[in-house]
Amino acid sequence: MAYIVPNSDIWILKGVNLEPTYVHTLYNTTVNGDDANKTASRNLQFQTFCSNVSGYVKYHLTNYSYQRKNRNYIRVKKKIEDLYDCNYMVFRNTSYENRYFYAFITDVEYINDNTTEIKYKIDVMQTWWFDYSLNPCYVEREHWETDVRGQNVLPEPVSVDKYQTGKHYRSGLFYNQPMYIVIVSTANIEDAFSSLMPAKGAYTCGVYNNVNYLAINVTDDVLVTRELIQTLMDNLRILNRFDTIVNMYMCPEPFLPKTKVTENNDERYQTYTESYQNAHVGYITPSVTPNYGSSWTPKNNKMYTYPYCYYTVTNQQGTTRLFKYEDFIGTAQNRFEVFFESSIDPQVILIPVGYMEDELQDASTYFNYDYSLIIKDFPKCTMATNDFLAKIVQSGMSLSMSALSGAIGSASLYNTSVPIMSTQSTANDKYMINGVPATRIAYNEESNPETFERLSGYRDETELEANKAFERTVNSIGLNGNIPKITSMIGNGAINMITAGMDFIFKEYHIRIDAAKQIDDFFTMFGYTTNTIKVPNRNVRRFWTYTKTANCTVDGHMNMNDMDLIQNIYNNGITFWTALSNIGNYSLDNTPGAG
Repeated sequence: MAYIVPNSDIWILKGVNLEPTYVHTLYNTTVNGDDANKTASRNLQFQTFCSNVSGYVKYHLTNYSYQRKNRNYIRVKKKIEDLYDCNYMVFRNTSYENRYFYAFITDVEYINDNTTEIKYKIDVMQTWWFDYSLNPCYVEREHWETDVRGQNVLPEPVSVDKYQTGKHYRSGLFYNQPMYIVIVSTANIEDAFSSLMPAKGAYTCGVYNNVNYLAINVTDDVLVTRELIQTLMDNLRILNRFDTIVNMYMCPEPFLPKTKVTENNDERYQTYTESYQNAHVGYITPSVTPNYGSSWTPKNNKMYTYPYCYYTVTNQQGTTRLFKYEDFIGTAQNRFEVFFESSIDPQVILIPVGYMEDELQDASTYFNYDYSLIIKDFPKCTMATNDFLAKIVQSGMSLSMSALSGAIGSASLYNTSVPIMSTQSTANDKYMINGVPATRIAYNEESNPETFERLSGYRDETELEANKAFERTVNSIGLNGNIPKITSMIGNGAINMITAGMDFIFKEYHIRIDAAKQIDDFFTMFGYTTNTIKVPNRNVRRFWTYTKTANCTVDGHMNMNDMDLIQNIYNNGITFWTALSNIGNYSLDNTPGAG
């Protein structure tokens, strides 16, 4: 039998951040144009571990006898104390095969003063790296090549409970807008200053109404506004035509038509007939954005989607809608169309555009009525139908505000923490309450946003006390005879208006920062839920790519034990790193396109 010269090489390494648990491994690049045996690629892999510049090789032993791969131990001529810091090895049986075997050093055992037995376990991921291919399988989670907001909204196995509010925004349609008193009548009541002609029927906001509208600007000069209304009402009283008035309410200027017809070029009066046909007010794009404030910014864009970030819209009348930023399609981001319906009981509707839209439709024209909100109950102005009106006006008293003052006073008995309001003269605020001069309760912008919720709890008591206060006011005037019919009384709409609560309010929400950081770290390490049949990702990020599969299968040239082990490694989840020196360093910026 021929003698075979010992010709096996052994490289003993230290500081290699790989373990037999297979939590991490090195991703090896295939050299372009390599041959079928991947010779160049295998040499590049070897250089990564064992080159002179790698810094991992402690000993290079030569001329050793044949090393059996599955024997799992080898004896070397080294003192045991010289091998305590070694954790990895590479060997090659040059006389038989030109293949490198990679292995974890699991233990060292003393044989004698100059001999140590190294126990090892083959690293199947590195040894067979170029000898198998992955088949499509069910990928549970992995890092994605791109990270566009809204690209991945699949549920994640994380706990989301408490939320924090961000910024609040108003629609801009109500607050700080010029106010108008709108009188709806079956006659051209502006003619009450001379004659009284029947109203011309017209389509108003797309609906036929046999009424006319007269809008009176609530000017800075309260006396002027009051005199205008008083003159009109007195003339109607003289003509005994109060029955022509079907409603009188207050609304902001944005809900008046764009085309204004004035009476005798007097800007104090604005009448609308055929010109008041378009119900479309316009569109708004609130400045809500998914964010966590200025103190922290997530690394993963999924943190900007629901359920981690979202916003709500409330009409301040009991209806709140939740909106997901990612469900607005294309250019329709956070766009809402506004329509105003000016019938007997006016209302405003806010409709999201391009929200949860079928992608086959045009996002800019898709109105999702299922997520619309309506504001109604505009403040109705009080009207009296006999001589009582003149006496009330002459007395200079405001029935509505007297009633409201008594009601709020009673409400404060229930909760003394309510006084976050301040009173201001209407001479400075352009506001008329119920058609007569009044003191306005102004919203304090620095107050707690929960004010409206606390105040709304007192509405029932407020309405009861308002009626009682109204009767007390009547008695204080000293009138005799029957109290006339009051066509409307201050209610929820007026309370919302005077407290600046009548508006669409947009509120940002995000999960608590401490919980958000934990979830963001989880995504950084383990990517996103995928739940798709595909070839697993292994190298789609700059520093590391995690993948976890179910029922992974590979095709390759190796024994079945190692093949089964490789498949189980993928099923358990493994992170592929592009550099040995970076393994475990999750502080690196691994976002798509980083670096």
